[in-house]
Amino acid sequence: MDEDRSAIRRTVLEKSPRKRAFFKGLAGYTLLELLVVLIIISLLSAMVVPKLVGSLASLNIQTAAKRMASSLRYAREQAVSEKTTCVALFDIDEHRLLIFSNQDKLDETSPDLSSEAEVSKTRLVYELPTDITVEKIESSSGDVESEPFRIYFFPNGSSTGGKITLRNERRKRFQITVDFITASVKITDE
Repeated sequence: MDEDRSAIRRTVLEKSPRKRAFFKGLAGYTLLELLVVLIIISLLSAMVVPKLVGSLASLNIQTAAKRMASSLRYAREQAVSEKTTCVALFDIDEHRLLIFSNQDKLDETSPDLSSEAEVSKTRLVYELPTDITVEKIESSSGDVESEPFRIYFFPNGSSTGGKITLRNERRKRFQITVDFITASVKITDE
């Protein structure tokens, strides 16, 4: 039996110099092989890392759009369930969305959004992340230039409607649309 093992070992050693080195205790990698592997790893990581950073920025704006849409849905649900008019007020300068209702007694003509007393009357405040801006706001009558912009949600389930376009630093855009008849809120990727 020992003779069979020796014969097999001799045959293997004769056919492969690498296996011969392994059996003699000299196995290993050359410096050139290690450098080639390191270069391949560095090239792959140089291609993958920018893709990961871009997808994280895209995920951030997508999350912001979803949270803003859910805030608008909340305003609609509050208007219908409490049988009152709710107001979604977009404060672009402060990067936030405020949800009020008629019961909150908000002065509709000129709310003082810098006043903590007025802001404390809100049902919900959603602060946009700093790297995301409101690029464009449209009402049913066209582009909105005046600040602040309001969408009213009525007790019958309708609204004044509008479109809000969010943009991040990498120019990725999401549009949130509030239908004026059904007050349904949709998000579209642009």
